[in-house]
Amino acid sequence: MLILAIKLLDALFQSLTKRAFADNCIGRTLGLIGRLSVLVFGFFPFLLSTLQIHPQRVATKGTPADWDIPYEEVLIESRGRSLRGWHCTHSESKSAIFVAHGLNANRENFMEPVRLLHDLGHSVLIIDFPAHGDSPGRATTLGLLETEEVKAAHEWLAKQYPDNPIHALGYSMGASAVLTASGTYSIFDRVIVDATFSAVKRVADQIVLRQMGPLRSPIWLVGRKTIESWTGADLDSHRPIDHIGKIPPEKLLIIHDTADRVIPFEEGVALHEATGSKAKFIRVDDYGHTETIGHPDYAQWLDDFLNP
Repeated sequence: MLILAIKLLDALFQSLTKRAFADNCIGRTLGLIGRLSVLVFGFFPFLLSTLQIHPQRVATKGTPADWDIPYEEVLIESRGRSLRGWHCTHSESKSAIFVAHGLNANRENFMEPVRLLHDLGHSVLIIDFPAHGDSPGRATTLGLLETEEVKAAHEWLAKQYPDNPIHALGYSMGASAVLTASGTYSIFDRVIVDATFSAVKRVADQIVLRQMGPLRSPIWLVGRKTIESWTGADLDSHRPIDHIGKIPPEKLLIIHDTADRVIPFEEGVALHEATGSKAKFIRVDDYGHTETIGHPDYAQWLDDFLNP
């Protein structure tokens, strides 16, 4: 419908300029300016918005059994949807941990941290967020409304493990939802976030709209309103940095890589500073976005933080 509206607006502008200026140079110039305006302030924000909130769905192919991990298929109810997940059990569980995956991914893509945590003696729950993997849904809100899925996952784990600590490990988009949920609902005993952002708009300005100069603000506004019309979520309000201060800093670990080209390292620094620089912060070099788990000390970092 939006594409149709853009085409109608373009046709209307052409008609008006032809009537006002016939077919002279002024008319053609104004027509060109009008078309460019429609393209820049209409189609371009629409395209960016579509690409961002309609992730490429990647279905799962394997299961935790491929990693020799005992598991059960589970359904987590949230916002009227049944989300698919794996509950990876440990016979001598120290705690239960929810792992939150990133954008354009699924639970299988993040089985490496699940395996690592299981090897360290923890039971783990990982789900496919809406519009990802095998879960229903057509659009994501980059972690804003996914806060409710994080809360639902915590509630499910708390019922399964009433006498155990419940922790969270989130990556990128999933980590932003974990931070917001943790601050809003005061859930999770310990929180680990890797490669996440302080605010959606900051990342959009630095990465997606960086070359747009003075056009960044109007393009962001149109894109933001387009997404809100589809999802009911205003991404301008997705600011994990506003919630991180509600998490006790001794219960928070922030990990970020200097070579991250998706979410700049400065975002991790901003989150750390928002804790008064009191939370534990680990700088990683040369691994890239959500690839820090490949660091030889990664398991030790998690173990030291989860089992002080």
